[in-house]
Amino acid sequence: MAKQEVKAPKKSSPKATAEPAGAKKAAGVIDTIVAVLQAGGGTIAEIAEKVAKKFPNRKPEGILATTKIQIIRLSKPRGEGGRALRIKREEKEGSRELIYSA
Repeated sequence: MAKQEVKAPKKSSPKATAEPAGAKKAAGVIDTIVAVLQAGGGTIAEIAEKVAKKFPNRKPEGILATTKIQIIRLSKPRGEGGRALRIKREEKEGSRELIYSA
């Protein structure tokens, strides 16, 4: 009796699923954080809450962590000729919280 060969299913190549050049991608979490900062900002929790409303499939804790990290990263220039967002920090009245805006 001859053994039958079992073939593994073919995996799709990344090129087959990639978007065509020039196609617009939807705004991601980081782009949304930038947009919220430019639209007036707020405390880290307020910014994360606004972003979480746009991405209900993501965990709020993850969005909060991303927001904290990105506010710091976005305020620093990256690479040669890199631009940074001018993020303003103000104390919220009657609170120790900071308000962030761009």
